Amino acid sequence: RRTARDRRRAPFRNHHPRAAIALAEVHGLRAYDAVQLAAAVDRDNGRIALGMSAATLVSADQELNAAAVMCGLVVGDPNLHP
Repeated sequence: RRTARDRRRAPFRNHHPRAAIALAEVHGLRAYDAVQLAAAVDRDNGRIALGMSAATLVSADQELNAAAVMCGLVVGDPNLHP
């Protein structure tokens, strides 16, 4: 039986490192930001393929947010909600 905690955790898939490298090069991201974005794009694509609503990337990092928007993700910046 899956718990709520299991559903929140995104698996790290083998293609994430390759995708992260490409995203880092295209958007000039730091390594950890590129990995986070690769996982978010993968999760978003999976949700959309299942007919679910788009995932939201929550980040206060403006460079990461800009790259995420360019990748078609919905972005939530916690600094905009005091």
